[in-house]
Order: sequence, then C-alpha cells, then structure tokens
Amino acid sequence: MPPTPATSSTSPPSTGAPVTGAGSVDGLFGRDFLRRLEKLKLASRRLVSGAQRGEHRSRKRGSGIEFADYRPYVEGDSLRFVDWPAYLRFDKLLVRQFEEEGDLPVYLLLDCSESMATPIRSSQASTTPRDSANLTKFDFARRVIAAIAALGLDNLDRIIMAGFAGGLTKRCPPMRGSRQIHRTLAFLESLETGADTNLELSVTQFFNEPRRRGLVVVVSDFLHEEGASPLTKLAGLRHDLLAVRVLDGRDLAPRLPRRAQVIDAETGNSVILEEQPDRNDVYRELVKDHADQVRDVCRRNAWSFVDANTDAPFDQVLLDLLRAGHMRR
Repeated sequence: MPPTPATSSTSPPSTGAPVTGAGSVDGLFGRDFLRRLEKLKLASRRLVSGAQRGEHRSRKRGSGIEFADYRPYVEGDSLRFVDWPAYLRFDKLLVRQFEEEGDLPVYLLLDCSESMATPIRSSQASTTPRDSANLTKFDFARRVIAAIAALGLDNLDRIIMAGFAGGLTKRCPPMRGSRQIHRTLAFLESLETGADTNLELSVTQFFNEPRRRGLVVVVSDFLHEEGASPLTKLAGLRHDLLAVRVLDGRDLAPRLPRRAQVIDAETGNSVILEEQPDRNDVYRELVKDHADQVRDVCRRNAWSFVDANTDAPFDQVLLDLLRAGHMRR
C-alpha cells in the first residue's frame, strides 16, 4: 500500500478552486480551454474514427458489411446469407456472418474523493496564468474527463459519466452528439470532492445496472489500499478499460520539513515524521511499487494504463492518449 495523500503542517489547505458556469472566461472550462478542445478534436480526426452508425468495430455478429466468419445453417436463418459456392464445395449449408458496427458506449468514472482536492504545484495544467495558483488534482482530472468526453461526443459515441468516492456520488444521464458538450461541462463543474475512496463499491453500484460492453475510463489518483484491484470484476463483463492515474509532483516527491505532521486527506488521521536519511527514498519506492501494482492489474487484463502527471503540459497528456490509440475500440 502506498502512503495515503497527505499534507504537512507547512502545506497550503487542500481546497478546490472555485468555478463558474461552463464556458465562462474564468471558469474551469473557460474560452481558452474550449479552444484547446477544438484543436484536440481536429487532431483526433486523423486518429479516431466515428460516424452515425459508429465506425467502431464491434465483436458482435450482425448485418454489417464486413465479412467476419462462417457458421452452420440452422432452421430459420435467412437464405440470403447462405454461401452457395461453399455449399457446392463442402456439401454443407454455411451462413456468412458480418461484423456489426455501432456506437461505442464510453463510461467515464471520476474520482471525487478528498485526496483529489490537493492543490497542484505545477502551472502546466492551467489554461490561463491566473488560474494556475488555484488548480487541484481534481480540476486537472475534470479537464481530462472533459476532453475524453468531447472526443466521444464528436465521434457520436454514447457518453455516460459518474463521480465516485465512498460510492457513486453523482450520475449524468447518457449523452450523444457534439451539442451535448456544454451539458457535459456543467455536470463536471457541479461535482465536488469529499469522503474517502471505495472503488469496489462504486464499480459495483455503477455496473449493477445492465450496460452494453464498451470502454470504461477511470480517472483517479488510485491512492488507496486496493489500488486498481476492484476493477478486475470488469473483466467478466468484457469491458475494455483505460485507467488514468492523476498524480502531482507533491504525490511523487513531497518536500517535507525535518519534523512534519502528515495528515491523511481522506481519513484525517495524522502522524509525526521525524527526519531520517532515507525517508524520501523509501517514500518514492512505495509510490513506484503502488504504480507497478496498478499497471500489473491492467496488464493481466489487457487493459491500458496511463500516467497523467500534472507537471506535464496538459495538451501533451491528451495527445499521448490519442497517439497510443486509447480512444479506439
């Protein structure tokens, strides 16, 4: 288990930045951010396909146009799908199957636990100089979710969003089409941080409802004891997964005074840390081990894992996701 999100007695309070209406100049999703989304969508159109019938290749067999396989004829099958040349050759009635194309359900789950309210030390994630001092990991994560949602809406995918902490905190009805972007941003601005993380309960609650197989995107710092392990239940449901780990430089290498009171951002528990020669090295090793555990869960299930470090330029994080093909089925 990694060290839980913490602040020392000399750290600033972990409060989220105030936001205004979606699309406002000074809000979390101001004009500059919306311009970035438009540029991102233009870049993605060369990498991610989408159309009214989806253009996302499905593993389901249907009445599409792309040949997939043969299966034996059974009573009731349409004779127009029988491969008569194959019948003459093999003396068997074989039915041609085709890959069905359809819209891709994209399930966006955002970590709203208290650890996400930690201020970030870098201004790389800011869209304007004046908001850099107030940004939190939660703000950065909401912008990542907003960008992924914008790409999905532009591809005419079906977008379903929810926030989670100790369980599901808030859900947004399904959306489809680029005109829904302002509704998406308004939902994200309405989310707030609080409570500790229970990813297992959150995933259970969300997928208790019947849901089509699709892409599940979980954006979190994963700084809780179970890491990404609760996500393994998605393997049985045959969903694809993209785990985006949002960490700040303070999470990776905190600067602690010689004697620091460290407070768990989610539980409120505290401990006094005295200076030790290898303290920082031990901390970094714990963080690395935890990241490796999350990666291993994803690797075993053929899922994708991406680090979204707030020290990196925000545009670069999004372009890396695109180049790696994570928004394709």
